[in-house]
Amino acid sequence: MSRLSWRKQPNEKGLRAIGQSPRGFEMRYAGETIASVYPHPKGWGAYDYEGWGFSARADEYGVPHINSGLEKKFFKTAEEAKKAADAYVRKHFKKENQQ
Repeated sequence: MSRLSWRKQPNEKGLRAIGQSPRGFEMRYAGETIASVYPHPKGWGAYDYEGWGFSARADEYGVPHINSGLEKKFFKTAEEAKKAADAYVRKHFKKENQQ
């Protein structure tokens, strides 16, 4: 039985690991990514961040598209962004047999 769960995005490999930004998180269900939490940079600075944002979309599960960055809504920590994304997804989420 599938469930909604979070996993951390993997580390970069090779030379890309040198300038790696903080890793984000993915909310997954049945092997598909439903939501993502990511660090949001200020301008072009590699290590200067406005905060954390999230995006979500899963048409097949009734989750409409949202991107907190487009709404200029950022969170101080990744955990705060995860809580907001989790609340949004669970509010709209419908399993296949419930639609």
